[in-house]
Amino acid sequence: FLLVFALYLRTLSPTVLYLQDPKLLDAVMVQMQVAVLGITHPTGYPTYLMLTHLFTYLPIGDVAYRVNLGSAFYAALAVVAVYLAGLLLSKRVVAAAAGALAFGLGAALWSQAVIAEVYTLNALLVAATIGVLLLWRERRRDRYLLLSAFLMGLCLTNHLTSGLLLPAGFLLVALVDRSKLKDAGLLLKGAGLLLLGLTPYLYLPLRAAMDPPMDANNPTNFERFWYVVSGGNLTGSFFSFGPAELPGRMLFYGEHLLQNLPFLVVMVALTGAVVVLLRDRAAGIFLGFLF
Repeated sequence: FLLVFALYLRTLSPTVLYLQDPKLLDAVMVQMQVAVLGITHPTGYPTYLMLTHLFTYLPIGDVAYRVNLGSAFYAALAVVAVYLAGLLLSKRVVAAAAGALAFGLGAALWSQAVIAEVYTLNALLVAATIGVLLLWRERRRDRYLLLSAFLMGLCLTNHLTSGLLLPAGFLLVALVDRSKLKDAGLLLKGAGLLLLGLTPYLYLPLRAAMDPPMDANNPTNFERFWYVVSGGNLTGSFFSFGPAELPGRMLFYGEHLLQNLPFLVVMVALTGAVVVLLRDRAAGIFLGFLF
């Protein structure tokens, strides 16, 4: 945490970000929306707005710098979460630390850790959910499954793509202990905690009713609320391709992976993925599905 956080601080954007459409359009808008507790474009990102607004009270830098600082803090915590998940998988401190540092020092996370954006909080929430599910597999205590259900709901209030954690979680449970899927009481508790995790979405209509500055899409009725939380005009960019386009998308993702990490690191990681699939079928399928 301290190592990557120090590097993020050293390279953190010092003030208001410049406006460049499309590359930095969202980032500079988010700085202002966090500062005034406004409402962003779909999907609203209420968890990010409320949590990051707390950083605006810190007595350092200007308000824009403090919002940027939130991204660095979430990113450093995400690296810790990846380390803990790696430790549960490998039982080796050096291997887990190497994986976490490769993630934390990669271009993708670092680029988002130094500006105002929602992606480092998304990385933290997703990595924490994966870690809790792996902890359940290790200890087989229902409370970890219930915590993962809550975290899945919370993840959805920050980014729609994290909805894939829900089928991935069911897949892991089916591979490890299928009887849990027949436990009606456990499923009901999990559903309740999933809904509890979604409660930050209440911020959108409540705050919109206060007529805040920078109120995107005014989600004060159900139709406007659903438009925002379902992704609005962004839904097509999330889920716009079918099986025929999958090879092209995989090539696209592969290029991004090589831009994010050195070729040698990617090869080591892919070798590790194959080893996990061979030695630990449940974890390999679970993580492979998410990938």
